[in-house]
Amino acid sequence: MSNFKISLTIFLVGILLSTSGQISISQIRNAGIKSEDDLRNLGVSDAEIQSIKEEIFGTAGDTQSSPSSDGEVGSDDVKEPVVNETPILVPETEQKNTNEEYTVFGQNIFESGYFTIKENSDRILPSPNYILGTGDRISITIWGASEFSNEFTLDVFGNITPSLVGRINLKGKTFEQAEQIVKARFGKVYNLSSSKIALSLTYSKVISVNIVGEVKNPGTYSTPSINSAFNLLSLAKGTTKYGSVRDIEIRRDGRIISTLDLYEFLVSPSKYSNTFLQDGDFIVVKRQKGVVRLDGEVKRPGLYEIKNNEQLTSIIEIAGGFDVFADKESVNIIGVDKGKLLFKSFDFQTIKENKLALKDGDIVKILRVPNLVHGMVEVKGAINVPGEYQFESGMKISDLVELANGINRNSYLKQAQLIRQNENLEETIIQVNLNSIINNPGSTANIELKEFDILNVFNKSEFNSQYIVIGTGALKKTGEIDFKEGLELNDLILELNGFKKEADLDKIEVERVLFSKKDSANAYVQIINLTYPADSNFKLAAHDIVNVRTLPEFQFQKTITITGEVKYPGEYSLNGHDDKLSDLIKRAGGLTNWAFTNGAKLNRKENNLGLLLMDLDHAINKSNSKFDYILKPGDVITIPKNTNVVSISGAIGYKNVNQDENIVNSPLHRSRRAQFYIKKYGGGYDERAKRKKVYVISSNGMVKESIFGGLIKPKIDPGDKIVVEYKPEKQKKEKGESVDWNRVIENATIKITGVLTLLILANGAFGN
Repeated sequence: MSNFKISLTIFLVGILLSTSGQISISQIRNAGIKSEDDLRNLGVSDAEIQSIKEEIFGTAGDTQSSPSSDGEVGSDDVKEPVVNETPILVPETEQKNTNEEYTVFGQNIFESGYFTIKENSDRILPSPNYILGTGDRISITIWGASEFSNEFTLDVFGNITPSLVGRINLKGKTFEQAEQIVKARFGKVYNLSSSKIALSLTYSKVISVNIVGEVKNPGTYSTPSINSAFNLLSLAKGTTKYGSVRDIEIRRDGRIISTLDLYEFLVSPSKYSNTFLQDGDFIVVKRQKGVVRLDGEVKRPGLYEIKNNEQLTSIIEIAGGFDVFADKESVNIIGVDKGKLLFKSFDFQTIKENKLALKDGDIVKILRVPNLVHGMVEVKGAINVPGEYQFESGMKISDLVELANGINRNSYLKQAQLIRQNENLEETIIQVNLNSIINNPGSTANIELKEFDILNVFNKSEFNSQYIVIGTGALKKTGEIDFKEGLELNDLILELNGFKKEADLDKIEVERVLFSKKDSANAYVQIINLTYPADSNFKLAAHDIVNVRTLPEFQFQKTITITGEVKYPGEYSLNGHDDKLSDLIKRAGGLTNWAFTNGAKLNRKENNLGLLLMDLDHAINKSNSKFDYILKPGDVITIPKNTNVVSISGAIGYKNVNQDENIVNSPLHRSRRAQFYIKKYGGGYDERAKRKKVYVISSNGMVKESIFGGLIKPKIDPGDKIVVEYKPEKQKKEKGESVDWNRVIENATIKITGVLTLLILANGAFGN
């Protein structure tokens, strides 16, 4: 653009900005301005551009206003109604918290990759209604009797100039029209009766299109013109959650040249005709006029945008139609009516006939057909082919049995059940004699079936299983078995996997119920004693209870453990219930020469008793010793080696005592008492020691106390542990606590007075 044109354009823009009247898009285009970038290139500031946008679209930055009917947008335009945060009225019980639930169908199409930007390439396939213009490049090829091939770019006037043919103007022509024009012009020069001609688009002109309104990324986009408005909306990341996908305007030179409806395209893409864009066009995405919710048995339930007076039939079609299980007789609608939610129910035929229209916020629920399967009867149980069969009017029980390939050898023919459902859904049971029906199909027992009837044929074993025999006691498996005529004791034992090891085969009891022949209600129990195998062929009766007793005193091996200074340490099994400690020592070969009997211990697991105090020498050498314990399973006897070590712990004065263990060990001195060890090895008593409270713990766990008020300390044996107790810590007085001397003197005076009184009374009683 020359400097003169630039100056002229800036001058015109200045006039437009200073004009108090409204500015139209056509005025800006006539000034040679096709996009915001053109204004910036001419030196117009962003503030001035915003001012122009205010003139065109009303308030600053509000690109959501509706254009007026004449194509101009002014301050008197009617604004779209504000949409609530929740784009549909949903009762609290049905509200969801996920964002996906509130995505109106079609809004995510532009981000899903469904529409992508077409780039220029060597294989452009334009639509027949593609509009040619300046910058488009086409290729013309002739082959056959005549040959020609060349590529042409439409000049600023939209012309191409093939040699011999001359100038051809194609500006504003559709691609389909251009093919006809080119063929007619070339036919005057070339022999096309014996040749073929083809026209192709090899490069699409680049245009700038403005996208405004309820889109995520509004702005000006430059793209090849083969792209439709839907393709360009994908560049702007689609609509906002309030943006319409059904009222998208294409505006050119201030006029609405087309209104796009994404739903129409998605329902019938092959029938939809795209409007191709031109340089400087505006795509205006308006706000939704209403949203409804479609739930239940439709192919694609969800939220749908509606137009004014949109019919429900239209929305169901957009949703893919009814699901196969939809109940068209039950279409429910919840909507707002006079300030409250109102429920209405329709059948689909009424909806179509009355052309029922939806309102913003309506919730439509299409119910599912009942799960009850019609036209069916069923036979189950002891029949050759149990299952469901088609119900035919007039069919009888014999017909159903025949369809199921008849009865089998397990069928119980005396009694079957026909289960019938009444109109109130209650079930009744009709008793049926199959024997009569099979022998005489014409009998009255062969009743006519009704829809949903179920014939239940019993198995003979179900009746025989009422009679059982029970096995209990020392059997590997206990429980019930079915009674059969001729059942013997041996059969029962084999079926229950035989006897346990502890079974007493000479003590088998059969508890049998005997009924009075005159009065079956009068019965009593008979006990029959058997032995095995002598009575293995004993005949059992129904309801017998066979109890195999356990051998008296039977028990499996129960072990004890002895470790330490015996000749044969290890585990030993108890011989009976009265094995004693001394018996075990003998079985273990006796004590070794190094056995320290005073240190022997017995730890009992039974009842978690733990350590038992013992004197092993006493148990071995004294008959009927109290320490000759009767052993129990799990007992552990430990006999240590001789030791000549004595331990001293507690409140002793030794300075190098381990502070964590507070113990010192010393050699044994024969016939010495604890006092000796405390002074010689323990460093005497600590200032906190309770000297009268010295005791000794022997290796076997027994405790020896000081006697005569603590004056005589225990005598020490090998392995003994001397313990000196601590005095309890005195409680410290809290700071600030003062002594009440008046109270002290008063208490002392009372006590002295009491003593003097007693002395005077005593002198009076025992005087002179």
